[in-house]
Amino acid sequence: MHEATPSDPNRPHAELSARLRVPKIGRPPQIGHDAIVAAAVAVGFEELSMSAVARHLGVKHSTLYRYFPHKGALLAAAADHVVAAMDWPAPCPSWRPYLRALARTTFRMFEAHPGLALHVAALRGGLVEYARQGARTAAVLVDTGLDPEFAVLAQDLVNEQVLLFFLAGQQEGQPATNTEETAQLRRVMLDDVRDAVPGPVADAFERVVGGRPEDWLNRKIEVILDGIAATVPAAGKNPRE
Repeated sequence: MHEATPSDPNRPHAELSARLRVPKIGRPPQIGHDAIVAAAVAVGFEELSMSAVARHLGVKHSTLYRYFPHKGALLAAAADHVVAAMDWPAPCPSWRPYLRALARTTFRMFEAHPGLALHVAALRGGLVEYARQGARTAAVLVDTGLDPEFAVLAQDLVNEQVLLFFLAGQQEGQPATNTEETAQLRRVMLDDVRDAVPGPVADAFERVVGGRPEDWLNRKIEVILDGIAATVPAAGKNPRE
């Protein structure tokens, strides 16, 4: 017959402490504002919704409403994140190469994030970083010799031309996924043009629409820059191209 082992009076407390230290299975991941914004950018602006972002994070979509009251607020935050993360051109001593570099950078931003242009156009008043980048651009242009008001106009013309390039590639409210799809949507117009105008004009449309979309955009930007150069008012010193 074995002797009973005396029970340890501290054992129940030790077992309870051990159980408390065991992490719960299936605990929801810890998320915050920045993680939600990063997830929104990863999901993409074409598919962005509260439910899609929640699925990406592995949480209930109601969790997102603790940080963002509605989809528009999350869209604005995601757009601001993208704008802030871009490598914007450094100041130049001359306004023309700076605006040209600005157009290229803005083009790359919209190209890398399909659907962003559509949301920028819709959320223009709520995009803090987009507005700040425009203001910083104007400040650089003033340093090159442009009148402050004309500097605001110049950067707005260039930014809006790039934005319009991507907005023009819409079909039933859906953004094109890349520049080639944008070009393809434009080529559909050729069938409506050929029989409506003289041959040389139709041929010109064919060359333009059949070429690289970036090349046509660059030509538009150069025309805008020529217009700026022809109408720029001096601000106490000669503006430098």
